[in-house]
Amino acid sequence: MRSSDPSGLRGAGAITLFALSSAVVLGIVFYGVNVVETKQAASALPAQNVHAPAGANSGADTTGVPRVNENGVKG
Repeated sequence: MRSSDPSGLRGAGAITLFALSSAVVLGIVFYGVNVVETKQAASALPAQNVHAPAGANSGADTTGVPRVNENGVKG
């Protein structure tokens, strides 16, 4: 086969270019799949009810309410 024959063997540059372009395309595809799965997993998380431990500030407005400790003594 001659090197000018289009159906002949390809040069190392063409093979390298094909391999690099394939790697880029696969990288984009896998990145897109990962981003979609991450967004779906984040939206599928159930709402968490976080309860403050006993005696902790619940965030409610308690101005004007006297504080009482465990013994019932105002302080």
